[in-house]
Amino acid sequence: KNLLRTYEGWSSQLLAAGPPMHAQLMFVLAWFHAVVQERRSFIPQGWSKFYEFSTADLRSGADVVMMALKGADGSCQWKMLHGLLENAIYGGRVDNDLDAKVLRAYLQQYFNAEIVGQSGRVKPLPGTRVAVPSSKHKEDYMQVIADLPDSDPPAIFSLPANIGRAAQQVHGQKVVQSLKAMSLASTTTTTFNSAQWQAQLGPLLRLWDTLASQAAPLKAAVKEVGASRRGKNASAPSSPVDAFVALERLHAVKVVETVGRTLNAINKVLRGQATLSSTVKASGQQLLVDEVPSSWEALWAEGPTAPSDFIRSVVRRGLAIEDWWAKVQAGSLLNSGPLDLSQLFHPGPFLNALRQQTARATKVPLDHLKLGTCWDMGRLGQHAIQVGGLLVQGATFDGTRLGPLAQDSPISRAVPPMGLAWLHHETPLPYAHHISTPLYSTQDRAHVLIEVQLPIASQEEEVANTLAGLALFMTA
Repeated sequence: KNLLRTYEGWSSQLLAAGPPMHAQLMFVLAWFHAVVQERRSFIPQGWSKFYEFSTADLRSGADVVMMALKGADGSCQWKMLHGLLENAIYGGRVDNDLDAKVLRAYLQQYFNAEIVGQSGRVKPLPGTRVAVPSSKHKEDYMQVIADLPDSDPPAIFSLPANIGRAAQQVHGQKVVQSLKAMSLASTTTTTFNSAQWQAQLGPLLRLWDTLASQAAPLKAAVKEVGASRRGKNASAPSSPVDAFVALERLHAVKVVETVGRTLNAINKVLRGQATLSSTVKASGQQLLVDEVPSSWEALWAEGPTAPSDFIRSVVRRGLAIEDWWAKVQAGSLLNSGPLDLSQLFHPGPFLNALRQQTARATKVPLDHLKLGTCWDMGRLGQHAIQVGGLLVQGATFDGTRLGPLAQDSPISRAVPPMGLAWLHHETPLPYAHHISTPLYSTQDRAHVLIEVQLPIASQEEEVANTLAGLALFMTA
């Protein structure tokens, strides 16, 4: 219907104007415009956000098409067409580098000599069997549109076959969040109501008590860190990575203490053991509307937005970091097997610490190091580590090659542990042919941690996986 609306607004005279290729490129432009608009139905895998592609962009694109056909021989100036559509019109709305790669891939896929038969052969539009008619008559294009199926298969957008499942999951999460917000808004008041606080916050307080009772190593860490703050049992870490883990441990204890302090204060108020202070009231009101208190968010802005998920994640990370700390003290952290970066509050600084450690060991300046990834540790050298707990979305990956997804494939699946190392900038990357793929902290694709290299066989495979929204994630 998007395509039909465009053609209903275009006159036969408009399409017949100019050289013979003009009508063909106008059809390709209308198709491209519909694809980039309808791809917004699949955020965040399609686009990272809702871009306001509009009819104004379509009109400007039509003007650019006419400009690109003003060569002496009537052929299309593809480079100029790509450049203006990418940088001046559609690309002017895109503010994400990865989305810009998707847009660029679309332009290369649609606007080329093979699509309009200029190269001697006519290539169908991507994901379809539709060939662009060699005609200047509007009726011929309207017939092509009429023959299209009522529903758009994912292949039209070059998205994986299971994209519908991902879209349904995102939509379901939004519906649940909206219903929860409506429910909480109808029951929450700005005044303190002890019964209401007890009813709504009681489950959260009991959850914290349960988690805390099962986290004996975390309690010991709190005591040990407290002693080190008083100047006891403190020793300087021997390497950048060890220093990072020590700081991460301090941070974990601080988050645990802050969460515990907030919930314990609320619990005392509800039991009548303390008066309601302005700080406790503010935190309680945020929790009542299922928001993370500001004091918690200040310590971990990237954490889950639901309080129950937040405290579960805090305890899980706190316990995991204790395990990291034990391995640091044993001198075995980096060779103890795959490291799960989702166990850290700050995975990015860990990679920076590893970079510093590699620079010291190899006597290479920091700015002469680049990140290399591979699923064959032997190709990365002696300073490589293994990273586990990763998920892939947009394709399958067995550690050797990427593969397509079926309609009933899970939204994401685990991949084998990945090798990672900081390499000298003149050292070739392990894969001669690769696609740079974002590794996100969470599946909402809000924050890119690094870009990793996945092996591919051709440029066509790179374009296909870029458009499929290929990405890696740390396990939630």
